Amino acid sequence: MAGLDLDGMDLAVLSACQTGLGESAAGKGVFGLQRAFHIGGAKNVVASLWKVDDEATAALMNLLYYHLWEKGEPPLEALHHAQLELYRNPQGVPALARGRGAVDWDETVQTVTKAPVDAKETPKRAAAVKDWAAFVLSGAGR
Repeated sequence: MAGLDLDGMDLAVLSACQTGLGESAAGKGVFGLQRAFHIGGAKNVVASLWKVDDEATAALMNLLYYHLWEKGEPPLEALHHAQLELYRNPQGVPALARGRGAVDWDETVQTVTKAPVDAKETPKRAAAVKDWAAFVLSGAGR
């Protein structure tokens, strides 16, 4: 990846298990797939820090792309909103995971989440941390 010209790439999403991990080199950081994308020129990279559940990951990625493409949010904000929505609406994971292709995302997300995302609210039933927090963004975030 480091040998590719990725200068025009605003965001690379590495939606698989442990894509944000690598070998640590004293004083030089972590060498891994995520770093290779940055060296190649990708401005932002979303990667996971542990093994992830397929269904929860599909739901999170669908929410991430909804916020990126439909809402026009920058990568950091889009990932943050996707994670909050998944955290607050674990019951919506199956529906969100299936929502690929020609889907009315505004309607799907509103139906599943039923309430605006507010960081100050505590949900009655929250998704497990392993289902929403594995993915991190490195880069400028915009």
